[in-house]
Amino acid sequence: MILLVCMNAHLGATMVRIYENAEDRRHYAFFAIYVSLTVAAVGLASLFLPHVGSIFLTFYLSLVPWHFTGQNYGVALILLRRHGVEIDPALKRYIYAAFSLPFALWILALHGARPAGVEFALVDTVGTQFKFMPIGIPGSIQGPAIIAAILAYLWVLGECFLRIRGQVSFREVFPGAVLFFSQALWFAVPVVARIFIAPERMGPFSPGSASFTFLWVAVMHGIQYLWITSYYIKRERPGTKAPQFIAKAMLMGTAIYGIPVLVLAPLLTGRVSFGGLELILVATISVHHFLIDGAIWKLRNTRVATILLRGAKENGPAVTTSGRHWVKALVLASGVLGIAFTLLGPAERRYGVEHGLEDGNLERIQAATKRLRWMGRDDSGVRAQLGYLLAQQSDTEGALREFERSNALEPNALAWTNIGALHERKGKIGAALSAYDTALALEPDNIDALHYAGRASLKAGRRDTARKHLERAVSLAPDRGDIRTTLAGASES
Repeated sequence: MILLVCMNAHLGATMVRIYENAEDRRHYAFFAIYVSLTVAAVGLASLFLPHVGSIFLTFYLSLVPWHFTGQNYGVALILLRRHGVEIDPALKRYIYAAFSLPFALWILALHGARPAGVEFALVDTVGTQFKFMPIGIPGSIQGPAIIAAILAYLWVLGECFLRIRGQVSFREVFPGAVLFFSQALWFAVPVVARIFIAPERMGPFSPGSASFTFLWVAVMHGIQYLWITSYYIKRERPGTKAPQFIAKAMLMGTAIYGIPVLVLAPLLTGRVSFGGLELILVATISVHHFLIDGAIWKLRNTRVATILLRGAKENGPAVTTSGRHWVKALVLASGVLGIAFTLLGPAERRYGVEHGLEDGNLERIQAATKRLRWMGRDDSGVRAQLGYLLAQQSDTEGALREFERSNALEPNALAWTNIGALHERKGKIGAALSAYDTALALEPDNIDALHYAGRASLKAGRRDTARKHLERAVSLAPDRGDIRTTLAGASES
């Protein structure tokens, strides 16, 4: 629920800010219409063109820390100015550098040539057809660049301290200093820790917890954004209550997971699993938020500066809401569905599918799978798990049906390997070999597919092919005694 409120509501807050009132829609028409349509078109294309989707996700993951950086920088300026710090052009440049250099460190780590750079990413693309595509900065460049950025960062922090010291008391500068600390903790510290601290001593900055830790960074960002936006809205639109605004923002920010999922999920059958669809939806709404947010929160904008820097209320006439009310009603209705699906989907997976698998309760899993399909969250992995359970209970036809449904949602090695095993059990060695070959085409190093393909090849009299598959499987899983036993049989003359 915390993620739902903090993440989705902060995305929706931007939409409320730009779309709810006619004056704002006209003022930001280029962003509200053309930029929005462009981002939506790229997101839609990403669902049907995996390479475009991978580029889009890479762009999103690279843009996330810059968006967080921009907000920290802007809020720091607001707090320092409101507490009496005189920010001349030179100091402003140093402050900008103090926030930009941690971002540069993060990007250097994220886009290194080593695959470990993916550990710095906010989301995981494993299990989808999309991939993170780092630039691949060579180590000979990456290492010196990181050291140079660290030294430059320490220098500009010192300059900021020297130029601010003496202007105001520590108590007055403390709120702004918290933003400097947050920027360092979110981006600079994790990168520096990887260089100087052993992984087992890094705690929350260890490689294994990087994605989880950064998820909570995103939550902190969302809270910060809602705080600033709620303050602004209440002064721009007197009478607006913060809970009412946040509720509306949450509905608008979650609308993309409602009706759009119900429409897109059936169209993507055989192309993208729900996991892939969800990734692209997250990237689409987030990139849209980044671009719109960058346009509307400019301190050189008179209205924004008046409210955020000076704390004054908007003196102009109240902005009226106008437009097609049915559009607003449709968006809010989709938001209600999105919230319901966001809460019920994981609950069905946890208490329906996972607990059903633990208890071997077939009916429970089938009911949960049906409800997930109604919510547009039919998933190839869940179908493959259901097929495996049916196969264990000797329901061969039911198992085949579920494995085929899994592949129809998104072709995967697990389902094809199990289809091959079912054919092999029936003595259909040719059909089994064809299924194993398909599994290996999707995932060449799938250990079970290699093992079963070697075993079936041995039954078909193809000893050379059998040894090739089995030797590869043994090299990947040297502790698997069953594979070694099969290989020994293939090696007998």
